[in-house]
Amino acid sequence: MTLSAKQKNIVEENIRNEEFNVNLMAQELGMSRTKFYSRLKSTTNKTPNDFILDIKLIKASKLILKEPNMTIADIATQTGFNTARYFSQCFKNHFGISPSQYLQQETKDKVQD
Repeated sequence: MTLSAKQKNIVEENIRNEEFNVNLMAQELGMSRTKFYSRLKSTTNKTPNDFILDIKLIKASKLILKEPNMTIADIATQTGFNTARYFSQCFKNHFGISPSQYLQQETKDKVQD
């Protein structure tokens, strides 16, 4: 397994853990925080926090479409966010629209296809 695949796998295994952070990830990989930061930054051009956040938000976007009746608060919890408000803010910053708008847009696009 490549390092980037292993990193992604670790985030996905800990996705519900609100306490999961860069220190825990580095520890899982058997690296110091500094070494982990430089390795990740050089391979993905993202900071560890951004890398973790991206994986969580991509998982959330899939969950929104897979479980359209699930509340935003439940999706936030399922993807390791402390509050629905913070989750919605991060989601909007990443995708440019709110989670509910994302669901409406994706559902509309599927109907038009």
